[in-house]
Amino acid sequence: MVAAYKQIFYTVSAELPNNPSDLFDNSVTFDELTRKGVSNTAPPIMVSNVAYGRTVYVKLETSSKSKDVQAAFKALIKGQGVEASGQYKDIFEDSTFTAVVLGGDAKEHNKVVTKDFDEIRNIIKDNAELSSKNPAYPISYTSSFLKDNATAAVHNNTDYIETTTTEYSSAKMTLDHTGAYVAQFDVSWDEFSYDENGKEVLSHKTWEGNGKDRTAHFNTVIPLPPNAKNVKVLAKECTGLAWEWWRTIINEQNVPLTNEIKVSIGGTTLYPSANINR
Repeated sequence: MVAAYKQIFYTVSAELPNNPSDLFDNSVTFDELTRKGVSNTAPPIMVSNVAYGRTVYVKLETSSKSKDVQAAFKALIKGQGVEASGQYKDIFEDSTFTAVVLGGDAKEHNKVVTKDFDEIRNIIKDNAELSSKNPAYPISYTSSFLKDNATAAVHNNTDYIETTTTEYSSAKMTLDHTGAYVAQFDVSWDEFSYDENGKEVLSHKTWEGNGKDRTAHFNTVIPLPPNAKNVKVLAKECTGLAWEWWRTIINEQNVPLTNEIKVSIGGTTLYPSANINR
């Protein structure tokens, strides 16, 4: 999780023109603006406001596998005194906090890594006022359309890139057939990996029992690896009807990967039942 604390010392605003032509010299022609990319779909804009101050980016990392990590970090950022209560003590003991300061006296706190969030709070409080030793830094600007002075966008001067790591758990899919008919299953999924350039590579996999006739009671377990995605399950029944020999009773796409997925079919030829429990 990354939190950004912005402290604006002052802003500089430009006077908006009454007419777009007020900002151009008489020698500037419409054809020249067109050659530079100006059009009805890409009208000219101007920087109308610049905010100066400093930004403190705080990255919160943990090795904890607790489901309360996000709640703990949010409580910590809001200063709800969770350390004293000990509610999330185990999570904080497995966590580190990194502060990166842009603007102000950034040299003093260019990058600080700590396990004590109070140090991060002190960094945010320190140098919170403009001075000769604590100068302002352009942290954001606002652009406006010249045609009507409407706000085009508000831009941050710096983007902070967060790298996340996700831990996956393996899963299993149980197929259970109790219906009074012949059934067939078709299960497939993609296994993803990454090449040397970090591009995702998908490898399509299918269950070896696909397309085989199954009679009740049939039950089997298909192991799914932790890097499985795009899981698909199809089940169909043999109706015995000449005009519809096979009838689809389940056709589920992108089944979420959970620890245990149970696919159940039952009922009769005319009234089949189907269910997926995740």
